[in-house]
Amino acid sequence: MKYNSFKPVKVYKTIYDIDYESLYNDGKRFIIFDLDNTIIPYSIDTPQNDSIELINRLKNIGFTCLILSNNHNERLYRASRTLNIDYIANAMKPFKKGYKRILKKYDNNPNLYFAIGDQLITDVKGASRCKIDCILVKPIDRSSEHWYTKINRAMESFVLKCIKKSDFELYQEIMNIRG
Repeated sequence: MKYNSFKPVKVYKTIYDIDYESLYNDGKRFIIFDLDNTIIPYSIDTPQNDSIELINRLKNIGFTCLILSNNHNERLYRASRTLNIDYIANAMKPFKKGYKRILKKYDNNPNLYFAIGDQLITDVKGASRCKIDCILVKPIDRSSEHWYTKINRAMESFVLKCIKKSDFELYQEIMNIRG
């Protein structure tokens, strides 16, 4: 099995550490955010002021920001309304379904997009399946994760062992943000 599809293009501690201007200058125009443990922890329902300010700054740069999540519609509606951005709930990541809906709705060129998420199994793999670059960030609060996310984390451990063998530098970057 090949593990390149689980490799993020970049690794950052938080969504606030990313050099968005550089990505815009590289031609990216759409940001697909995961919600849970990427923008907000599972334990709260609405984004806080720092997230709202970041999204507004990204819109001012020229990005179209979106949320793509496996979570249910009610949670996504509340979060997206607070951030004033579009969303797709029940995305079934790592499958292509949600990403394809975004590509069809906005622009079909995957080179214009990048995704940001906290999971190798759902976020990185899902984006990779649609040829969208993905940035991995540290999960905000792993203690609030649901049982199904904990299963994904267990599978991530195996994927990380494979990444360690094929790309030790990337493995170290991932481990450095996770602590």
